[in-house]
Amino acid sequence: MGKNKEYCKHLEGQRRALAEHFEKIAQEQAKLYTVQDQELIGHWGKTVANCR
Repeated sequence: MGKNKEYCKHLEGQRRALAEHFEKIAQEQAKLYTVQDQELIGHWGKTVANCR
């Protein structure tokens, strides 16, 4: 497999993980404030920031 193809596969995997984290954050924020897990939101937020 060529380098470019490997990079594209790796990048697609990161995009998929980023989308999953955005979805998890949205699900937590949709809950009532008293039920939200702020630590999880913070964790996923840091992961998103690292990906960017």
